Amino acid sequence: MKLTRIIMTTNAVWKGFGNGNGFLWTTTLTYTTLFALVPLFAIALSLFKFFGGFSIIQQSIFPIISDFLDPSHKIQVMQYIQSYVDNIKVGTLGTIGMVIFILASIVLASALSC
Repeated sequence: MKLTRIIMTTNAVWKGFGNGNGFLWTTTLTYTTLFALVPLFAIALSLFKFFGGFSIIQQSIFPIISDFLDPSHKIQVMQYIQSYVDNIKVGTLGTIGMVIFILASIVLASALSC
C-alpha cells in the first residue's frame, strides 16, 4: 500500500517537474546563485585585506589550496595567487564587488519570486 503510494507520488512529481520546465528553473537558479557568490567572495577578500585579517586567512587557506594542486605546478600556481592577492586594490574591488553583488541579488530574488 505504501509502496504504491510512494511510486505514484514520485511519478506525479517527475511529471510535474518535466511539464513545468523544472530543469530550466534549476539551471537558472544555479547560475544566478553562483553569479552572486563571486562578488560576495570579492567583497569578503577586500574586507579581510583592508582590516588586516587576510594574513591569518592566507596561512590557513593556502596549505589547503596547495594540497589540491599538481606537485609539478604547485609553486608556480601559488606564486600567481600570491601576486594576485598582493595587487588587489581594496577600494576598487570592494566597490565593484558590492555593485555586482547587489545586482546579482536582485536578479536572484526576482528569479525566486517567479
